[in-house]
Amino acid sequence: MIDPESLEALEAVVDAGSLSAAAGQLNKAVSAVGYHLRRLEEQIGVPLLDRSGYRLALTPEGKSVLAEGRPILERLRALGTFAERYHGGWEHQLRIVYDGALPAEVVIGAINALVEAGAPTHIELNVAYLGAVPFEFDRKQADVMIATAWEPRLDLIGHRLATLGFSLCCAAGHPLTMRTNVSLEELQRETELIIPGLAEDRSFDARHFRSRRILKVSDFNTKLIAIRRGLGFGWLPDYLASDLVRKGNLARVRLEGGNSYELQPVFALHRGAAPGRARQMLLDMLLLATWDTYVKPE
Repeated sequence: MIDPESLEALEAVVDAGSLSAAAGQLNKAVSAVGYHLRRLEEQIGVPLLDRSGYRLALTPEGKSVLAEGRPILERLRALGTFAERYHGGWEHQLRIVYDGALPAEVVIGAINALVEAGAPTHIELNVAYLGAVPFEFDRKQADVMIATAWEPRLDLIGHRLATLGFSLCCAAGHPLTMRTNVSLEELQRETELIIPGLAEDRSFDARHFRSRRILKVSDFNTKLIAIRRGLGFGWLPDYLASDLVRKGNLARVRLEGGNSYELQPVFALHRGAAPGRARQMLLDMLLLATWDTYVKPE
């Protein structure tokens, strides 16, 4: 079997131009580099270096061996780097699925802190909404789930995060603002804005009003824009709505039976998964987070 050190010696001699320079590059004695080169030639069965000139040069066979050997050395070095990272506690990869009802700025801020801490972990960030989050978590075979529609599972460990509030909102000049104690029938005559996959989730049917006109949008920021334009009413996270309500740009619908509710976000990990620094650091930061740290639009 060909010794990787011998391949590395051949590569170093070619790149450095001489035995002594290669020895310095590899932090080895010149005799050790020469030994590895002779051993490699014995294993291959042909000369790999032309030693007749002032500078060592590859023979045609040497060029072929080095061309085949470089990718092998690169893979071995990558494996060594991976082993060092894993030994240091960092995961090689971290796949995350989070609920788009949560402010992306808070999640991205936590990931940015990982980068600033020097984490070499490859991160894949995916977004879904409410009941679709566990489905995407399983489909993506992800490592971390940050969910608001949480149902305990035997294969997962959940850590509770700060609660997330929602309010039923419309534009400040919408006809619904002219009424107090708005009934369900009155509400259903207006256009309702929903996010598909959120309101269609059976566990959240109680918060979908089955209005005669439905406007489906892709995310909460789009929903906010549509509501502010007076297109209808809908549930908005308080981190998006509260300041705008205080400034008079939005209004809470005064619905009979209440116009607000809270969800309990959870940071979920696979039970029995090997501990990792990136996961733990991400969890620690989100346990301290409050969702109102989001920068709200004017």
